[in-house]
Amino acid sequence: MFSLAGIPPTAGFIAKFYVFMSLIKAKYVWVALIAILFAVIGAYPYLRVLKVVYMDKQELEFNFKYDFTFLIPVCITTLLVIIIGIYPKPFTDIVYKTMYFYISSLFYPS
Repeated sequence: MFSLAGIPPTAGFIAKFYVFMSLIKAKYVWVALIAILFAVIGAYPYLRVLKVVYMDKQELEFNFKYDFTFLIPVCITTLLVIIIGIYPKPFTDIVYKTMYFYISSLFYPS
């Protein structure tokens, strides 16, 4: 949820940051400001869910039993989201190389 809301230091924040910086570098400052405004407005539903789940008093009690193996993919995914948010360079390099390959093949087909 934090990543979807764009809260630092998650991968969602880095993705939004790159989009905003690209807009500003391309001299689309007004578009960037509108995008930032909508990102802030769009974060509200995610943050509201987190507030209700973690901060409000829960009236229902769940007796859901789960196996330990259920937590393994959740922990791995959570760690990856935080790692990509803190140190995105290796992952963005992969994306840049891939995009370069696809874009160059569009303009210079073999």
